[in-house]
Amino acid sequence: LQPKLLRVLEGKGFRRLGGTHEVKVDVRLVAATAKDLVQEVTSGRFREDLYYRLSVMPIHLPPLRARTRDDLLELVARVLDELRPGLPDAPPALEDAALERLLKYAWPGNIRELRNVLERAMILARGDALVREQYLPAEVRDATGVGVEHHVARTLEEVERAQIDRTLRAHAGNRTRAAKELGISRATLIKKIKEFGLRGR
Repeated sequence: LQPKLLRVLEGKGFRRLGGTHEVKVDVRLVAATAKDLVQEVTSGRFREDLYYRLSVMPIHLPPLRARTRDDLLELVARVLDELRPGLPDAPPALEDAALERLLKYAWPGNIRELRNVLERAMILARGDALVREQYLPAEVRDATGVGVEHHVARTLEEVERAQIDRTLRAHAGNRTRAAKELGISRATLIKKIKEFGLRGR
């Protein structure tokens, strides 16, 4: 499939199954994936030429666990607004203790899990003044992880490592040229290379 897609993108045309002539197309392709495509290219599971052909305007959408506290609170408010018309007798807001539990949870199921958790809590809280902690699922109430804000720091490190790795590879491992492009000193780059376990020359 990858070679065929690349041919369509490069040649701006395709041949229908059983067809005898090429159909020209003018399209804008939007592609999405949950995989790390740089890693997929490195491991040989994704074509490098197709990756660079698709990666014209990359947009990184971090998972819910990597969002800031403010992001999560805004998402909670938005989901509550969306759910409220279907649950008119549900409370209008969450108590502080319930919000803190949401912030401590790692959200492996991302936004779908958040929506399901809030909908369940609102149904159980009908007739109450607020959506309380007791209406949250046990796995959310019992979460002992450091939650959203811990993952932000880890994700920023991952972004920094990936940026340095890409720049080093773009300059064939030359530290001087990579440091210049990154806007940092060569000494700082060498320190980061050691810190992240990267290779350069």
